[in-house]
Amino acid sequence: EIGSTQLVSNVRFVADSGTSTLTAPKSVVEKIATMIGAKQLLPGRYTVDCSKVAQLPELHINLNGNKFTLQGSDYVINDENVECILGIMGLELPPQLGEILIMGDVFM
Repeated sequence: EIGSTQLVSNVRFVADSGTSTLTAPKSVVEKIATMIGAKQLLPGRYTVDCSKVAQLPELHINLNGNKFTLQGSDYVINDENVECILGIMGLELPPQLGEILIMGDVFM
């Protein structure tokens, strides 16, 4: 959730240290990108103005009743203030798998 906006509910998650970003369904990533003013770089990938990272809203993640809070500096990958990439990538899985969030390095 960002602010009072719940983005997903009742989804499964996988912790994966081999994935550098968080992944979520593309529609969820699009909502997040819109809410924080990110610009699309490639399909499912977004950039953020590096000068605004400190002012980005907190992203709250509730996993099995445990709440984790990520600051903008946690979920945006800053490449020496040259380019800042939203560390949340859109990923569509086959419908029979349902919605799954992959909690990569950005989360850990």
